[in-house]
Amino acid sequence: MDTFNSPQNKLTCVVLSIYAVIFLSLLSLVGCVSTNSIEPFNSDIEIKLEEVSFDSVKTDISKISYLLGVNQFTKIEHSKLNELVFEVQGQNIVVNGESLNLHHSRIVFKKMTARAYSVETHINTWGINAKLYIDKSLNTFVLAYNDKILKLDKEANLSSKERMMALVLLNYYDEIRTSNPYIGRNSNQRPEYEAPIGRTYYGYTMGWGFTREQSIDDEQEARGGAGEDIKYYQCKLLGTSTSCFYESIGCVTISTFKCTTNN
Repeated sequence: MDTFNSPQNKLTCVVLSIYAVIFLSLLSLVGCVSTNSIEPFNSDIEIKLEEVSFDSVKTDISKISYLLGVNQFTKIEHSKLNELVFEVQGQNIVVNGESLNLHHSRIVFKKMTARAYSVETHINTWGINAKLYIDKSLNTFVLAYNDKILKLDKEANLSSKERMMALVLLNYYDEIRTSNPYIGRNSNQRPEYEAPIGRTYYGYTMGWGFTREQSIDDEQEARGGAGEDIKYYQCKLLGTSTSCFYESIGCVTISTFKCTTNN
């Protein structure tokens, strides 16, 4: 009798063959998981220490931040290597005749590529989620909010609210990336809502543009819209200055007035 060809031995060989196929399939699956599903992190998009101007809290804010009602930036989250989350401390303020309150706003700062970033926030005053894309390799700047996408260049035709959104986001990017590129906070600066009765105070109008000339033109338009208040509070123009953001992503023109409250 041929024991090697018995039905029992044949069945055993079949079973062993099936187990061998299953085992090899599992090994192949483990290999796929280990090589494909766990992708290596791209170190080019990791936010490095030198790319952020402060570690945890920033109070040495720029003049523009102060005029926007901001007095502090706090880092609250760093759960991703290419993303930081900040919170804004501030108060309600009137800018160019419009109310703006950035207090408790969250800023999501993200590194997209080695030379591209995004800054996103929710502007509570207007109920708008706005995002700015900065690509330094292409030298392009794009504002996105709601369903609109606007390229910020010399031909950009923005509304006053869109210009203010661009100014807020560009300033956030600038504050995160640089130490303090503008004039430091001055203790005698007072926003309109802080004006003491029967005393003098300082008031401001602001303009933003992709170029220096556009920011000057925008500020003059804002000043014209505030003409009645300037006259009522006997405001005297002290001077006008223009500064451009870090890496030339637009310019801001600020006019300073000395005004008097009578009631």
